[in-house]
Amino acid sequence: MPLKALIFDSFFDKHKGVVAFIRLFDGEIKPGQKVYFLATDSNATVMEVGVFKPTMEIISLLGAGEVGYMVTGLKDLDFVKVGDTISDSPNIENALPGYKEVEPKVYASIFTTMQEDYPKLKDSIYKLKLNDASLFFEVENIPALGFGYRCGFLGLLHLDIVRERLEREFDLDLIITTPSVEYKVLLRSGNGKNIDKNSKNLSAFEQFKLDLIDNLKLENIDKILGL
Repeated sequence: MPLKALIFDSFFDKHKGVVAFIRLFDGEIKPGQKVYFLATDSNATVMEVGVFKPTMEIISLLGAGEVGYMVTGLKDLDFVKVGDTISDSPNIENALPGYKEVEPKVYASIFTTMQEDYPKLKDSIYKLKLNDASLFFEVENIPALGFGYRCGFLGLLHLDIVRERLEREFDLDLIITTPSVEYKVLLRSGNGKNIDKNSKNLSAFEQFKLDLIDNLKLENIDKILGL
């Protein structure tokens, strides 16, 4: 019976790397075993397994039907995603049903009030990402504000939580741009197209037409876009 284990939570430990909380449906996991994360197409060698009693207690093996934790040694939470399946082979057919990639719903840009604090913001946002796999970000440069990050969030509450953590835990004074969402445009061909209003890939003319939509609040946007 191939190994099938569901990841239901994870956290980053600076000494052990990513620690995954798992439930085993089939097979077994023990230290020294090579395992595969099917959704991210990555692998790791198990360093330690254990159970909760209620604190984490090391054991020699986790078997089918048990709930526990697994120390992966990985330094990037992106490889260990909640809902993913752990298996003893890279065969995607072993994946448990129901996994879906988390997609950002709200976008905003984050800058520091003092540009010399950018290295501190960079370090802080990477540390925050270790404990928040749903946070998406990419470097952005606006002449008036300097370097910052274009970030994607699950919603406005998620944005508020990230802002509060950056300000309180890392002592940063931040500038947050107005949150925006992706536009879903219906093309005249009948196909759909998702457009991020503030994407770096948008031409100036497309940006102008989307600003018109914002101002005029029109519903039949395919006529204005002319797509």
